[in-house]
Amino acid sequence: MNWLSVFEPWILYLALWVTLVGGLALFFGKYPKNVLITRTIGTFLVVFLPLTAASGYYTYSDYAMAEDAYAEMDKAYEAILASGDEVSEWGKIIPFIQIVEKDYSYDNHLYIGNFNEEFTYEGRIWVETLDADGNIIDEHTFDILLEPGEKKMIGTFSMDEELIDYITYPQEGAIPEFEFSTSTTNANEENTEDESIEEEDTTPSFPTISDEELAAIEDVTIPETIEEMSTLEAGVFVQNLSTDEKVELDQIETQLMQSLGSLAAETTDPETLFKGTLYYVESKVLREEVNEYLSIKPSIEMPMMPEPQQLDINTLKKESGNKSKAIILLDASSSMLLETDGAERMGTAKNAVKKFAGTVGKQSEVALFVYGHKGTQADADKVLSCSSIEDVYPMQAYDSSDFSEAVNAIEAKGWTPLAEAIKVAGASLEDDKDVNITMYIVSDGAETCGGDPVAEAREFAEKNDQNTVNIIGFDVDSEGENQLKKVAEAGNGKYYAADSPEELTKQMTYQWVPSMLDIKEVDRFSIGGNWSEAWRSLDLKEATLPVSSAISDRSQLIRKVIRKMENMEMISDETKEELLAINEANYDVLRESKDRMEDMKNEEFDEAIERSRQEVDDWIARMKALREEAGLDTN
Repeated sequence: MNWLSVFEPWILYLALWVTLVGGLALFFGKYPKNVLITRTIGTFLVVFLPLTAASGYYTYSDYAMAEDAYAEMDKAYEAILASGDEVSEWGKIIPFIQIVEKDYSYDNHLYIGNFNEEFTYEGRIWVETLDADGNIIDEHTFDILLEPGEKKMIGTFSMDEELIDYITYPQEGAIPEFEFSTSTTNANEENTEDESIEEEDTTPSFPTISDEELAAIEDVTIPETIEEMSTLEAGVFVQNLSTDEKVELDQIETQLMQSLGSLAAETTDPETLFKGTLYYVESKVLREEVNEYLSIKPSIEMPMMPEPQQLDINTLKKESGNKSKAIILLDASSSMLLETDGAERMGTAKNAVKKFAGTVGKQSEVALFVYGHKGTQADADKVLSCSSIEDVYPMQAYDSSDFSEAVNAIEAKGWTPLAEAIKVAGASLEDDKDVNITMYIVSDGAETCGGDPVAEAREFAEKNDQNTVNIIGFDVDSEGENQLKKVAEAGNGKYYAADSPEELTKQMTYQWVPSMLDIKEVDRFSIGGNWSEAWRSLDLKEATLPVSSAISDRSQLIRKVIRKMENMEMISDETKEELLAINEANYDVLRESKDRMEDMKNEEFDEAIERSRQEVDDWIARMKALREEAGLDTN
């Protein structure tokens, strides 16, 4: 045994990775040098040694089991040589099955040795498991390549009961001049006794096949492509059988062999006989497994990419068939003369309102009302200021030049008659019963004229269940913000806080624009990265296993049927060989189609990943453009 084989590379990589992480943590934690060195070495040994020991245990167990199997094969071959009989090339292919008992099953490890000095065996080997009466329980297929003198484990299969006996036989053509014989046993002993047993002719007679059935058989397509596999017509004798378990010949043998006997009496053409076999036993499991695989759709994990929602909900209303109009109320009270972040609030609000109107005006007619723009903040001017609500841009289609002119003429001066402004603006459209009206209020403070803006907002909203009052609070104190939130709630709308000129500009158009941190987080998100693609390929390959099993089960059942036909003397040995060759070739074609199907599904996933990546790139570009439009940082 090569003891170096116990050192698995992945164990070393894992130990080094854990050691590196631990070492860096100690280094940045500023631990003393001696502590750093000893603990780093200790970390490596704690990970590496136990895993290597476990690997060595399992490696040695496999090695010991293989050595036992090789010894048994050597004994079997020595016994064959000791008999003095001539040994064929197939006779020098010695199998041995090592049985390992599990909790509720038995694992059967198949070992095969090639005791030929020059002959290389390349092809399939079939293993038929037998019960105590010699009846076939199951059949397993293995693809192998055995050089001269080579011995190795070929594969494993599980059984619920302990294996009693088995038969092995090779692929047609893999052993020159090999003749199939039911006397082939697990030790491949050849019975050389020349027995001549007189048997009376028991060849059965079969009814004549109908013209309709013969025509249906001629129309059968031997499947080759993915499409043909996905549209297979289940054989007439397996249509009503459960797909949960593999179809066994003894389930349908009586009817099947009678029908095939009738067909064989009509024709000796191998292709027609093969089509007939498909007509009777074609696999519906294969069709279902292929369609199940084809139904797998890419499910790509995507980062959160929320779309900014425009404050203007008129687009939705317009789609519902209702007309919509927008009223903008601009607070021009004296407090708007104060500065926020070095800029006068009024100037900032004017710029934001003009940009917002350009957005709203694309879908709705727009009106602009201003309040607090008359008088002063002195008590003497309170009546004038609190009663001056002016429609500076009457409800009409948006015109950039006229709207900007109206906004530019506004000056901040007096009190804050918020309640009266809502009342007057709402009353201006009282005659428009079927019109949805959205009111947008830009303000930096609460009501100062003694009105009840909450009641006015509620009354406005009750006139039409689609009416709403949205408020953008610009650098508002806590008392004012509490009142403005209640106003928005009463008006079935929302309150948006803006504590800086940039936020006001943003909130006037969007409820939310992602920060550059949000955008960079999305940019870093790996869609279908190397690990994701590796796991996806593994998952897709694993998903084809039921298809592979269905193809294999189908081929095995057909092979059993062909051999049964020959045993019942329905067909000649030559016809049997031709049928087996057709079945083998069809098996290979279907396996190739399965591989193409897997490639197609991988391409489908690749395309989905590429579309998802493009979607992310487009979102990032749009979000940066929005931030640039709002005058925000894009780096």
